Amino acid sequence: MGQDDNMEQRVNSGDTVCILCIALVLIFAGCGPSDVDKGNTNLALGDYPAAIGFFTREIQQDPKSYDARVGLGKALLQKAADNNGDTTIWKQALIQLEAARTLNPDDKALKLLSHAWAEYSRLVLAHSDTVRALEALSTALRYDPENIEVVNSIGILYFKLGYAQKSEALFTRAIFLDSTHSNSYFNLGMVYWSQERYTNAHAQWLKALKFKPEDRDILYWFAQAEKKRREGR
Repeated sequence: MGQDDNMEQRVNSGDTVCILCIALVLIFAGCGPSDVDKGNTNLALGDYPAAIGFFTREIQQDPKSYDARVGLGKALLQKAADNNGDTTIWKQALIQLEAARTLNPDDKALKLLSHAWAEYSRLVLAHSDTVRALEALSTALRYDPENIEVVNSIGILYFKLGYAQKSEALFTRAIFLDSTHSNSYFNLGMVYWSQERYTNAHAQWLKALKFKPEDRDILYWFAQAEKKRREGR
């Protein structure tokens, strides 16, 4: 075998080693979990600081990553809840979820946004800011018109503000969305009670008891309505 043959073998051997090295790099690069996967794992474990880091890094690499935007929004919601409902952090979470909705306005993003705005309404309501709470709930309802909890929350606020007709319409709407939702029947019954429509209140609380027969509040008010009926009122 000549010198040229040896050189050819060494070159081919070297090429083979290089190809193997490249293949191994590609394999390891493709097999490892992505930053989004790591973020979701940490999020599931409750380690939102680590999750925020992974999702943020993914967004820096790919600003159009829907999954990273959703993950970061959820992680920030966890952080806000852990920091006594810090409204600044909530707003940061909403920015990420809004960005995710822009990228892909699917049900997942819309429901998350509805939930986030509903939670934000509770924060501002805790500071007696009813106007901002109603605005937040209206936004939540716009993103998810079938969110029964939001419909009821708006109805309760209107009821407390003295708008009985608006609250009645909202509780009726909630029942239309889910005819098994006991709280909606209970709330509607409270509206009727406030208007001295005791028979109507009794009927609503009777329906509520079908779904929550041991609920003490419903049982109490049902008994009060029953007493009014016996008195002929």
